[in-house]
Amino acid sequence: MIGQHDQAHTGYTTNAAPAAFEVVWNKTIELTFNGLNPSSPAVVSGYVYVGSSDGIVYRLDALNGETVWNKTIGNWVFSTPAVVLGQVYVGSNDGNVYSLNASTGAKIWKFKTGGSVPSSPAVVGGRVYIGSGDRNVYSLDASNGTQVWNYTTGFLSGGRTGYGVTSSPAVADGFVFVGSADGNVYCLYASTGTIVWSYTTGQEVNTSPAIANGHVYASSSDGNVYALGYVPSIMPSPSPSPSIPEFPSFIAIPFLMVAVLAGAIILKRKQFKGT
Repeated sequence: MIGQHDQAHTGYTTNAAPAAFEVVWNKTIELTFNGLNPSSPAVVSGYVYVGSSDGIVYRLDALNGETVWNKTIGNWVFSTPAVVLGQVYVGSNDGNVYSLNASTGAKIWKFKTGGSVPSSPAVVGGRVYIGSGDRNVYSLDASNGTQVWNYTTGFLSGGRTGYGVTSSPAVADGFVFVGSADGNVYCLYASTGTIVWSYTTGQEVNTSPAIANGHVYASSSDGNVYALGYVPSIMPSPSPSPSIPEFPSFIAIPFLMVAVLAGAIILKRKQFKGT
């Protein structure tokens, strides 16, 4: 799944897009999943890191596309790598989260989940935050892969699991924001994994949220894009058993995209729902 802009996956940048482009190079890699390669590249310090549906993670020279190293880690790699402090973090459809040495590709550690891991890791404050097809969001120690916490999301109607958590977490202000196939957008404490709030959409939320200007933006399979307001200054600090606050000032604003076809954008205001 797509990684977003920075290590925390905020999905927000102030940089302007280029006015034009030219093809400098291209690199052919093996594709075994219906000719698709869902992993997006990460570019760090002059190198391109990308996964492939043949189960390989590549490090390419950003100037010419030449392969520096490649590492076979298992099944399809749909996850987008995160590169932080000399380590490459990435999920695989074999159910593992991997840490590789950025210089050599050597495996440093792996962590086994209970499902496939197309989710892309967010790496913040020495922790790796990532989702899994087993319906869990995980926080792992970035140095050794030890589990810090996990939060289990719900089921679809009828007890169906869908694809679990394919959404890539975004981290900001000490909170983890992530979608789930159970139809919810979740806000969790980054330190403990305890739920702060959730918002229920009409269908699965397999996409990854973006964070900007005190809002969490997420799209759902119900056809809506949601803007969920949160105010860090009034969010409570984590405690062993924090109560779930009610914020009457929080507003969820689904943007009804179908209305754009009629030349207008309609906003429907709903009260935020704590869980």
